[in-house]
Amino acid sequence: MFDCIDQNDSWLVSLVEDETNFEILEEVRTWRGNSIPLEGESLQAVLDDLHRQEIDVHITLSSECKRWPCASTTRTFRLVCLRNEAAEEYHLYLANLGREEYSAPDIAELYRARWKVELLFKELKSRFGLDEGNTTDAYIIEALIIMAVISLLMSRMIVNELR
Repeated sequence: MFDCIDQNDSWLVSLVEDETNFEILEEVRTWRGNSIPLEGESLQAVLDDLHRQEIDVHITLSSECKRWPCASTTRTFRLVCLRNEAAEEYHLYLANLGREEYSAPDIAELYRARWKVELLFKELKSRFGLDEGNTTDAYIIEALIIMAVISLLMSRMIVNELR
């Protein structure tokens, strides 16, 4: 999957489970003062001791290929952790986007936008039968998506008018 993302010059932003543990290679953002150094540390070993609004580090992720012909790989990713003050915990995001282009809050916003798209497609599949088409023709698929989106928009407009 990662090779496919790289070959298509695509980006990756994914939510990571809270208890996932990574070894931190380096900090992307440096802190002033007596901050806890994170390089070489295990994420879970230092996470409870940190009170930063954001953590921005590079980590390694290893994947094993169980089907031939492929090889196991280790890749470097950016791990962004943003503190949710209300829940007193961090939300963790894995990304392949650089800090120069995307700040830590930008990564979280991209994930939120991606999640909204996922929920939209879930609704299109469940209410408007988007997953029932049996074709691989790109033009037909595009037309089905457009018709489903128009149907969704019209149904929402009707519901709003009835309210």
